[in-house]
Amino acid sequence: MPQTLVIHPDDRSTDFLRAIYDNLPGVSRVTGGHTKPQLMKMVEAADRVFLLGHGWAQGLLSMGQFPDSFTVIDRDFVPLLRQIQGASSLCIWCHASTFTQKHGLDMFATGMFISEQKECTETGVQASDAQIDASNNGFCKILAEGIHLPHAQLREKVRQEYGLLTADNPVAAYNHAQVFGQAALGRCA
Repeated sequence: MPQTLVIHPDDRSTDFLRAIYDNLPGVSRVTGGHTKPQLMKMVEAADRVFLLGHGWAQGLLSMGQFPDSFTVIDRDFVPLLRQIQGASSLCIWCHASTFTQKHGLDMFATGMFISEQKECTETGVQASDAQIDASNNGFCKILAEGIHLPHAQLREKVRQEYGLLTADNPVAAYNHAQVFGQAALGRCA
């Protein structure tokens, strides 16, 4: 079983992402309190990484949990991430696919990803809290079930199974299009 490093800044609005890794053996979870050099050593030693939370095209936001940076994972980590890319590593944050594409990383990554009501407002997607929860929980369950698969198979599993939610869930439809549809063409996702 690969040694998995999870960098998931402590933030209640992304707690649903824990379902991806909570039941995996060999997981080291970092939620805050480490400096950038400490994190770089941890990433260098990992077999795969899950980078989860809120973010932007420049990287994963620290959410005030890491003492020396606004963006906890940024371009400084790219050489280390290149060494472990593709090993079912994940970048799950808004615009992570822009980050991975820009830096030539072959990792499962999301585009803009609606995970809460304010993001529905920002994107113009009308959805209930129940639909947001169903999308979040479904996405994480599918990833957790397939995380042992090689990168291409994991991507296909998520594409197919998460795609089943799109017919009656506008959040899942939006997110699916951002990861797999026209919006994601040319991106590493």
